[in-house]
Amino acid sequence: MLRFALSGLVAVALSAGAGSAADQQSQIQAAYDRQCKAAIGKDGSAFAGTLGPDFVFIDLDRNQQKAGDVVDAISTPPQGTIFERCNFVIREFQSDGATATVLETQTSTGTMTSEGASKPFVRVEDKTDVWKISGRPLEIASQITGLRLTLDGLVIEDRGILASPEP
Repeated sequence: MLRFALSGLVAVALSAGAGSAADQQSQIQAAYDRQCKAAIGKDGSAFAGTLGPDFVFIDLDRNQQKAGDVVDAISTPPQGTIFERCNFVIREFQSDGATATVLETQTSTGTMTSEGASKPFVRVEDKTDVWKISGRPLEIASQITGLRLTLDGLVIEDRGILASPEP
């Protein structure tokens, strides 16, 4: 009888741990959704609310940007670029209780003015992100591992390695 009670307790404990990881992942997904909404609305302060104070972004050339640089790019995107849609897909999620490492794919679509004409674009980025998850999740680091930019159906940039070959 005691053996069955202990195995039941172990099952409940394992379920609670799995539930908390799933809850952490859903909280980070909600933060990604806020980042998308902020990017579309050019709302730098809303985007900043998802970043830790020491946030660092690393591009494919290993150049680093701080939180303020990223927020400025959200508030004032490149001239002639209009973001219309944004989506983050979490491909892998690992948590140690204090931080989570997330492999994600971000797809952004919109229009870009090129050569005097407005053309549709699709930008797909694969990144490895690190989030502080104690309390409200805050992104503390992000590194691009792959990037593809398609303008008017033509691939104009394709660098690194993407988890999914199609934008």
